[in-house]
Order: sequence, then structure tokens, then C-alpha cells
Amino acid sequence: MKKAMICLCALYICLSMAACSPFFPRRYPVDVDYDVDYSDTIKLYSDQDWIYEDYEYYYRKFDNIDYNVRVPFINIDSYDAEVANREIIRLVDKKIEEVNGTDGWYDEVGAYFEFNYTTYISNNIAAVIIKTGIEATDIMLPDYYTYTFNINTGYILSYSDACEMAGFSSVSLERTIEEIVTETLKKEIHEAYGADSPYLEYVEETMSNYHQAVKTGEIGFVIDEYRTTLKVIFTWSIPFHAGYKNEIIDIWY
Repeated sequence: MKKAMICLCALYICLSMAACSPFFPRRYPVDVDYDVDYSDTIKLYSDQDWIYEDYEYYYRKFDNIDYNVRVPFINIDSYDAEVANREIIRLVDKKIEEVNGTDGWYDEVGAYFEFNYTTYISNNIAAVIIKTGIEATDIMLPDYYTYTFNINTGYILSYSDACEMAGFSSVSLERTIEEIVTETLKKEIHEAYGADSPYLEYVEETMSNYHQAVKTGEIGFVIDEYRTTLKVIFTWSIPFHAGYKNEIIDIWY
């Protein structure tokens, strides 16, 4: 009996650790009717949209003119939304500190700092893509951060939830993504370096990045406002610029 109790305790500890681990995929219910009009009952502020611009942050460019930084606020009364809003504010503060902590380097090169967002709101889904980056030349390599919410429940959706809603299995979705990555990299590399230039190693590295992002929960994704496209974001390996880019893939379903 004592041995059985020890085993049960050990099992409970393992499951608790797994549930708290960032590598443990969070699953939320998706068995809701997505054709029913949503109500305002879960909004924090009923007179505002599900995601809106709450207030403005500022930074100084090289010519000492103030520019706006658009910060989204997720207007959902839930724990997940509260956590997401705190993360967004920390992200803004971090990015502005990076700009202001460079001893004028950005001023000297005339760099342009961007912090912007795009929302996708449909029946029972509210999603946002945050785009941030610094443009010091003619090329900006942006970072993306995404949040997709079920506004019936207030829960943030996991990547597996979004794939399930879009009707993809993990195998079929991976196959589709690999086809897009292969064709895109083949075209870009051949246009840049010639038709005989190798590209498969970059496809392999990019798909490895995809698998790692899915595993760690760092994969970016949203469902668009028409609920016809799953947008997936992860890091691609490329032979030019900085050696990588964060790319958005539109997958129709």
C-alpha cells in the first residue's frame, strides 16, 4: 500500500511539472459553435472592440521628433488575456530600452523603430500579430508576436487548436508548409544566385526551425478575420541578409 502511494505521488508530481513546463502544449476546448454571433459578456470594456489601441508609447528618432508606437490591448476578461497584456507591455518597454540604450547609434544611422499590430476579429475569434523591428538600411528584419483567443471562453488558443479548427492534421499541415518553404526558397535563391545554386540545405534548416518552434510553443499563428486562412510564423534560414528571416505563411483552408 505504501509503495502504491509513493508511485501515485510520483505520478502526480510528474504531471504537475509537465503542466507547468513551457514545452507542455496547452489544450483548450474548441467544441463551440463558431457560426453563432458572439456577445459582449466577456469583454472588460463593452464600448471597445475585442482588441484596440489602449494608449501610446513614444520614442525619439535621430531628429528628436516623437513618433507613436501602437500598442494593442486585448479586451477580454480572462486570466490568459491579462497575462498576454502584461507580456505586450513588457515587450514594448524592452524594445524601447534597446533603442534608447545604444548611446545614439540609432540616431547616427537614422534608424527607424517600428512597433505596430494587425488584428483579426471574427465570430468567436480575436487575434493579433505584433510586428516590431528596427530599419537601419533598406531591409528590416522584423520580429512577430501573436495571440489568438477564443472569445467564448477567454482562453488563448494553442497551435494544435488552431490547426484542428482549420481542419489540418499535423502531418498534412507540415507537408503543406514544407511545400511552400521549398518552392519559396528555391525561387528566391535561384533568382539571387542562379539556377544551379543549392537550396535544399536551407529548406532542411527552415523545417528544423519550424519543428523546434512547435515543440517549444514559440510558433506564431493567427486565424484571419474571414476564418479562411491560417497564418503561421517562424524563422527561415536563408543565404543572404542576416542569414535568417521571420516569415508569415498564409495557408488557405
